[in-house]
Amino acid sequence: MVSDLLLVNKLIRLNRKYFDQGLYFPPMKNKCTLVTFTDASWATRHDSSSQGGQITLLMEEGALSGCKTPFHVISWSSRRLKRVARSSTSAETQMCANALDLHEFIKLSLLELESPKPLVLANLDLFFSRWKTCMIVDAKNVFDAVCKIETAGLQKKRGLP
Repeated sequence: MVSDLLLVNKLIRLNRKYFDQGLYFPPMKNKCTLVTFTDASWATRHDSSSQGGQITLLMEEGALSGCKTPFHVISWSSRRLKRVARSSTSAETQMCANALDLHEFIKLSLLELESPKPLVLANLDLFFSRWKTCMIVDAKNVFDAVCKIETAGLQKKRGLP
């Protein structure tokens, strides 16, 4: 209870400090996509726990090919990771999994908003494949595990998607 009140007081102080700051939403002229950036730092907090963060942006699809585009911040977070991470890879993987879960939830929500009929969750992969989105992670080993290596022991390569 006390921790909740302290958190509410902190939010009120932040609100008072930045009350005059507005949000700007630039117009999107082309087809849009979701891009989620994720990062984690291993055992950097005072209690040796790990910190993770993510930001999900709605951008024009040109961003996927390296073009500079306007964007809208849809979601962001920076917090202590719930599970103890035994390595940097563990922390990065944990944060990436959390961010992917949120990324897919936002993607499904946006798909549902644009769909005239209710989405059938049994066809979830079909709905997800309709809209090209991406996640960006700075951990090469996580990228390799997802995109390049089929099995950890055999080092059998997969083709990039």
